Amino acid sequence: MSTDDRQACRLRTLLAKLVRPPDEHALPDLELSIREIRLLRALGEVGEMTMTDLAAVIRTPLSTVTRMVDRMEAKELTERVRSEADRRSVLVRMGAKGRELDAIFDQHRRELAGRMLEPLTPGEREILLELMAKMVDAMAARDA
Repeated sequence: MSTDDRQACRLRTLLAKLVRPPDEHALPDLELSIREIRLLRALGEVGEMTMTDLAAVIRTPLSTVTRMVDRMEAKELTERVRSEADRRSVLVRMGAKGRELDAIFDQHRRELAGRMLEPLTPGEREILLELMAKMVDAMAARDA
């Protein structure tokens, strides 16, 4: 195994130990797929958007996103609304339960980030954040 492979394996192992899902008791029993969670996170980050834009953001075919939104609308996680700017256009946004779930995920992410940074000195935190930003930029450039 090459040094790069060993390092990548170690990174994957360490990340798996760091990032754990929220406590199951804190989550409603909604049975969400990874794609549905990505859809909710996109709506949480961007806000309301057209189905076409949503499909592009989560990199999923429009027909699949339409079915996902249908299922999620039945669970009150999303809702469709007419655009104020163009009444012919339909937007998707988080529903009441979607906003509740997003708040749970957001709290979990903040707590996790705090726990991860806690053992580091302020200088180490800056270095870590600079290195992570460099990795994110490199990954984004590859995906572009």
